[in-house]
Amino acid sequence: TPLSLVEIGRANRKRHAEVGDTLNEQSVGGPLELEAIAAVHELSNEVRSIAVSEILPRTADLIFVNIKTVEGHPYTLELTMKGWRIASLQCDSMNGDYKRVGLHAKYYENARQLLEEISPAHSQYFTKCLTEKLTQLHAWRKAQEEMEDVDVESFEKQTRRASTSLKKEAEKKDGENDDQSDEGLMFTVDKSNNR
Repeated sequence: TPLSLVEIGRANRKRHAEVGDTLNEQSVGGPLELEAIAAVHELSNEVRSIAVSEILPRTADLIFVNIKTVEGHPYTLELTMKGWRIASLQCDSMNGDYKRVGLHAKYYENARQLLEEISPAHSQYFTKCLTEKLTQLHAWRKAQEEMEDVDVESFEKQTRRASTSLKKEAEKKDGENDDQSDEGLMFTVDKSNNR
């Protein structure tokens, strides 16, 4: 089974504790990239929007993720091997609120923990979205079943009509054949050879 956001975050924080801040990797696509992609994928139904920033720097050691909570609050989240932190109270910004240093200095082990802190309504939103999708799925399945029932009934009616029509045609032909079989036939009996 694929790793979850929490498992990936745990592995990255463990690696940070063992190795330190620098990944010594030249290209994007390492463990932070995997964690950022997992966050976008797993949290997309719990927020209004979430995406890796295409404007802010993106390296093997640093990735920024923009998020808009269900409450409508925008954030830029910073992901390093140390963990997740709130970089800004705006999207695509690295400038934090200097009056709320504690908010920007706290690191979270994974994006889900951070989301629980900044968006208390995210779990209810997820439940609401899930309920709506299940309701839509139920309605779709019910419509499919009704269509199948209609199709079966329609097929059965057409089959009965065709069968009845064929029977009537066969009876009509049989009746015509019966009438024709006796009509115009002459029987001759030759008594001379029967001695």
